[in-house]
Amino acid sequence: LVDGSTSQVGSLVAKHLDETDEGKKNKLLGKHCKKSLVVSVLAGASAGALLLVSGNSLFSTLGETDRMDIGRGYYAWRCLSMPFKTSSNAAVGIIGGYGHVHVVSVMNSVVAFLQVLMVCVVLHASSSSEGKGEKEALDALGLAYFVVVMFHAVLGWAIVYFSRPKKIGLERTMRRRRIEMRRRREAAEEEEEEEEEESKKYFVDALNMFGRSILLQLSFFVAMIVASRKLPVAGLAAHHLTAQLWLVCSYIVDGFATIGTIYGSRLYSIKSIKKLRSLTVRLLSYGVSLGFFFCAIFLAFGSEARKLFVGDEQTNYYLGKTWMLVTFAQPVNAVVFVLDGLMYATKSFAFAREVMVAGVGVVFLPTVLSATLINDGNSNSGAKVIARVWTAKLALNVWRMLFLSGRVFFWILKEEDRSDEEEEEEEEDESEGETSGSGSDGENTEESLLES
Repeated sequence: LVDGSTSQVGSLVAKHLDETDEGKKNKLLGKHCKKSLVVSVLAGASAGALLLVSGNSLFSTLGETDRMDIGRGYYAWRCLSMPFKTSSNAAVGIIGGYGHVHVVSVMNSVVAFLQVLMVCVVLHASSSSEGKGEKEALDALGLAYFVVVMFHAVLGWAIVYFSRPKKIGLERTMRRRRIEMRRRREAAEEEEEEEEEESKKYFVDALNMFGRSILLQLSFFVAMIVASRKLPVAGLAAHHLTAQLWLVCSYIVDGFATIGTIYGSRLYSIKSIKKLRSLTVRLLSYGVSLGFFFCAIFLAFGSEARKLFVGDEQTNYYLGKTWMLVTFAQPVNAVVFVLDGLMYATKSFAFAREVMVAGVGVVFLPTVLSATLINDGNSNSGAKVIARVWTAKLALNVWRMLFLSGRVFFWILKEEDRSDEEEEEEEEDESEGETSGSGSDGENTEESLLES
């Protein structure tokens, strides 16, 4: 919902940037925003209801149910919050597509701070209150999460309603495409066909993204099932800590991925491949540099960092078995995150889905399921299980990195740059007084894109 909305809105903004009729220009955007709101709420409500009624079955897949009973109230609150969560995701995607990157950053930072704050408050209250156990603390966390997510959704859609898209320095490039755009929108019938086509694309892209995303989440869920059934409590704690550390660089690199989706969708929609190539190289260089930076930090301060997360020796032992995997996964993950953003920008949703299907089937499942064959009687079996689980995750991301890189560099960036093909017509158009300005406002297009 986030990436699809960002890509769709970014493309629509670029395609209709030179529209003089503001009402007509915002017509498709308004329809897309309404559609995103309805679809996101229905999707969240359906998913939340399905998860709520199938909770017993899902909990039973994790092994010993008595270990999981304390989380049932928290689980119910998470299910009830899902319509607000998916709706806020869609709103953030639209705001990103508008080009308001800083607004998205502030919104997400505020919500992240509120979530951290609520955890600290609830845990402090539970530790100082006699007779308040883990179940009550988790229930309180679930309620607090529900309130924060609802606030995020309401704030997001309020910003969508009251804000307008930014042009972000594409005026000159768009003037070169003015004649072609004008021909496409000469007849009302053609405009209606365009609206219908955009609507079809939205749902096709949504299905492809659903397939890709459900497989990605499935990889984490299957890994959790294997860990829950094969590891003791300390090993399971280490598994969840590994999952958090696995995504450390994503909290920064995802910003580059978002930039790639927002501006890449605009550049690709007008086939400005040269600028898209420059944007791609820069974003990847930034992402890879950060990935290796986190890799170096993990290597240099491994033992000290683990002490910050772990309070007992047994959990520290299991975490140590995944530390090197997490360390060297950071550059790989960084590349995958940035390439994912470019996949969404170019609407390569079907390709992203196919890569995930093949990767899960060929690489991930055989590796992670082999962990179930490890003999539980072996004293070192737990360490082998957790290492095998995260080896499977790393192998899946290496697979994705290779195929997504091929798609970007040997397919998308090899396309013909058609942003200059109407330059002569533009000059004639300007000489007749149909356009205004010398075009200097777009001279620093690339710099204005990368500045944000």
